[in-house]
Amino acid sequence: METLNLTGEWSGVYWMPEGEVREVPFLARLHHDGGDLSDDISEPNLLGRLTDNLYARITGQCSGHDVSFIKTYDGGGDCARSVFYDGILSEDGSEIIGYWDIDGEQDQFTMTRNHSTNNASFKKEPVTVTA
Repeated sequence: METLNLTGEWSGVYWMPEGEVREVPFLARLHHDGGDLSDDISEPNLLGRLTDNLYARITGQCSGHDVSFIKTYDGGGDCARSVFYDGILSEDGSEIIGYWDIDGEQDQFTMTRNHSTNNASFKKEPVTVTA
């Protein structure tokens, strides 16, 4: 099975299993080289007070339609943990749907490819949250 190239910008959301905040939007920039994934994620800091946004590095793998990566926060906003993601890439390569896990706490996530963006234009900018 041929692996589609995932390089580019992706908009996503992950769901929290409980608490005041149930949905957290994020913006991911993926670099896909061979089977390896890497790059950045930014998201609003909906739980903390120290920063408006959180930033993380990602490293992972893509084989066929199976996608897995680890998101490691940079420590800003008192967030310095790693989150494990496992998902399935859609047949057309436009969406990834799966589950995240932190020490057994799990819920769903989804990511959609932003076709209208240029990979070189990604900047660490706030993610807008609409009510």
